[in-house]
Amino acid sequence: MDLPTDNNPTVKAKRVLDLQLYPKQCAAWAYLTNPHTTEVVYGGAAGGAKTFLGCVWQIHNRLNYAGTRGLIGRARLKKLRQTTLKTFFEVCQMLGLKAKQDYQYQVTEGLIKFKNGSEILLHDLYAYPSDPDFTSLGSLEITDAFVDEAGELSHKAIQVLGSRIRYRLDVAGLPPKMLITCNPARGWLYQDYYKPFVRQTLRPDAAFVQALLADNQNPDFVRNYEGQLLKLDPITRQRLLAGDWEYANDDLALMHYGDLIEAIRNANSSNQRPVFAITADVARFGQDSTVIGLWQGLHLAQVLTFQKQDTKASADAVRQLMMRYKIAPGQVVIDADGVGGGLADQLPGTRGFVAQHQPLNQNGIPQAYANLKAQCYYLLAQHIADRSITIDPSLQDQHFEGKAITERLFEELLAVRRVQADDEGKLGINKKAQMKALIGRSPDLADMVMMRMLLVLRYTRLIFS
Repeated sequence: MDLPTDNNPTVKAKRVLDLQLYPKQCAAWAYLTNPHTTEVVYGGAAGGAKTFLGCVWQIHNRLNYAGTRGLIGRARLKKLRQTTLKTFFEVCQMLGLKAKQDYQYQVTEGLIKFKNGSEILLHDLYAYPSDPDFTSLGSLEITDAFVDEAGELSHKAIQVLGSRIRYRLDVAGLPPKMLITCNPARGWLYQDYYKPFVRQTLRPDAAFVQALLADNQNPDFVRNYEGQLLKLDPITRQRLLAGDWEYANDDLALMHYGDLIEAIRNANSSNQRPVFAITADVARFGQDSTVIGLWQGLHLAQVLTFQKQDTKASADAVRQLMMRYKIAPGQVVIDADGVGGGLADQLPGTRGFVAQHQPLNQNGIPQAYANLKAQCYYLLAQHIADRSITIDPSLQDQHFEGKAITERLFEELLAVRRVQADDEGKLGINKKAQMKALIGRSPDLADMVMMRMLLVLRYTRLIFS
């Protein structure tokens, strides 16, 4: 098959291992099978059959190159087994390969062995605090690698993994190869692959192929999946359906996706102070939710979420945290607008947060913000950008209303837009109703995080200097 020569390669469909590949998959396959390209990034939207392609490629290489060793990796091994591995076995079944006859899956070892002596390692690539340099990969020797959902990973994981691709390359006559699949994500994928691809400055040993749902040639799948994607909030829909990599590149956005990702990646190296604090955004028997954050310095360590809970139960939850971590009332900030005031009344000495309060002076100088809420959001954006705020990675695994807490938080923070509040040039943010219209819910998590800045404004010298 001819190798695509431009930044939007179009090739005809072909069969690989007696399986039909779609044209975009064939474009990626051309890069995967040429001697020049070492890294292939394939994806750009949901439904482009990314995982399918990766599994076909790994099986093809193991069947055709005896004694070689591939790797299939994802951030979490549990997620890999629940998703990627299921697709792998489906592909095996489509090819007529039988478990225990044509290949052996050794669950405990995370290993798939083929009759010809080739094998596939299953490996998690998460940046664990105990191993920030990925020394766990140091002893690996592999022939090639397929990394699924790379937006969940740090760039360092990819770099270290790439250095392990060296096993039997000379014997098999193969160049080192890595297939990276992803959905649009800001950060290293955007900076190192998508942006250079658009500018036609992508390095010659790398390739990017964007595959959208429309490139999937299964009409029933496209129709059904498109219906699901259309139900998503606007930001997520733009990413996963339209394949929009610029969804967060809004000049009016107060925060940026790459900075938010770094807040999680830097959690293990953050300079955590011993002072604990609590922030709470309160609702009572309504559509909005009560969210309580436990902070260690500027590190968001824990989030408690409640739906349709009265203020007494919320007060009990806050009180338990205060007792457990010996938190003084002055280190607790509670949304005092509406029903939040009732919660603050039950916890004497805590700090009430009034969004429309006048901004606080700094060093005796009035600040040009529309209100206290705007002031705190701008300060939060500054702290996120300079890596002062960190978020515990465990919150990626904690779900609320069907989504990871970090995912919901990022959606909400990305919905905050800067506006000019008045003719005097005061800085403001878009109204909560506008944020609700954009993400389909109240930004409760974002407000809870924003309120942490009240303590920074009031007590920086006393507590954190």
